[in-house]
Amino acid sequence: DLPVSIYGATKIANEVMAQSYFSYYKKPIIGLRFFKLYGPWARPDTVFFKFVDLIYNNQPIKLHNHGNIKHSFTFINDVADCLIKTAISSKNKQNYSKRHPIYNFGGPSIKLEKCVQAIEIAMNKKAIREHVPLPRGDRWFTFADSTLAKKSLGFKPDTSITKGIQDFVDWYVQDYLKIMHNTK
Repeated sequence: DLPVSIYGATKIANEVMAQSYFSYYKKPIIGLRFFKLYGPWARPDTVFFKFVDLIYNNQPIKLHNHGNIKHSFTFINDVADCLIKTAISSKNKQNYSKRHPIYNFGGPSIKLEKCVQAIEIAMNKKAIREHVPLPRGDRWFTFADSTLAKKSLGFKPDTSITKGIQDFVDWYVQDYLKIMHNTK
């Protein structure tokens, strides 16, 4: 409840507004928190997309906190099935005098350097690393406690970082680059 960034404050504000709506209007609401999603068709502003694009184009990647970062990265396919289960479970009756359910969807916490190494292997290319300080308001670690999502929805983040990154790199090279070259 004590965010260190505007981003964190917006997440808390959203959940508080959702809770008010849930309690006042008696409409089913489920909160979904996604931790560092990655995979094919990822947004271009995500860390792995940026890194793969920069490495492909022989540009340096910036490793915040001098590379000492650890986050819960989550492969998109590990989340997709749970979203369907979540939609189905939302039809269940909810107790409006309690907090609406909030589920964390996060993979294991992994050091960013290990992810960069997986990208290098998948691309068969070395990254040019630039170590920079951690930006103000950023966290050097995240750890998703996905216990409730595992218990209630069967969430099972079992795609290894190596496999997930390989799938992402394959998509980037085989699909994304073709799309980008055809639009120029």
